[in-house]
Amino acid sequence: MKKRGFAISFQWIFAIIAGVIIFSFLINFGYQQIALNTKSTSLESISNLESQLTTLSTSNLLDTEIETKSTITFTCNDIILDKNKLSTEKIIFSPAPNQDKLNIWLKSWNYPFKITDFYYISNDKFYLFNPPTLEIPARFNVLKNPTTFSKDSLFIFFNQPTQNQVEEALKYSKNIKIIDTTTKLITFYPDKTTYYTDDNFLYAAIFSKDYETYICLQQKTLENLKLITDLYKEKAIFLQRDFPTCGYSEIASTLEQFKTNLALKDKIITQNSLLKQNDCPELY
Repeated sequence: MKKRGFAISFQWIFAIIAGVIIFSFLINFGYQQIALNTKSTSLESISNLESQLTTLSTSNLLDTEIETKSTITFTCNDIILDKNKLSTEKIIFSPAPNQDKLNIWLKSWNYPFKITDFYYISNDKFYLFNPPTLEIPARFNVLKNPTTFSKDSLFIFFNQPTQNQVEEALKYSKNIKIIDTTTKLITFYPDKTTYYTDDNFLYAAIFSKDYETYICLQQKTLENLKLITDLYKEKAIFLQRDFPTCGYSEIASTLEQFKTNLALKDKIITQNSLLKQNDCPELY
């Protein structure tokens, strides 16, 4: 009898343990399904946003607003939502996580032919000191030479700030840039300096999160430039066969050098204009 009673007790204990394990499995499975559904929803939202950005590049809408009802972060290579991310080849300059909505400005980079589109995205407050004439759309919160400040804003000085100005800015933000429009040098405070080639990159500096992101996106852009330049070089070589008296071999040579020497942009513009003047098909 004792053995039988022990066997029954063991069966009950086994059944309880097995039940707990199965119940725990079901609960864990349920949580995993919720997590997977959340991740799937986030990735779908990111994918839809990327598609919307692509649509903008084919429309005449150069600046707009997109409601998100969530927090979106852009890095050099990714769009991030709820700790989920989607890789993107787009050139997106955005200084901080964007909550609830995205203010978007699209600007094509033509150097001298179209290379890619730049997306400037931000809901932040920008403080610009002694700025040159700029074309930033009105939807962005840009204040020129303000005297009062708020936390986590962006400070951009277009001349060398005084030590007092820097100390005051540091009370509110770590995102401080000093832009010299004469030398085309950008200093990401305190000591990381780089250059900009034209207005597109000037605005990129204003909208950049930090030095590292700016450099990363700059490199991505220059890789695009090399790819597009190679296409135009091949086009020039092809046209030279059909129009042997035109100057396609010269412009093809310039294009090859242009990939490592952006200062040749004006020479390419001149050579392309000469093609038209000589009744030859323009390269771009």
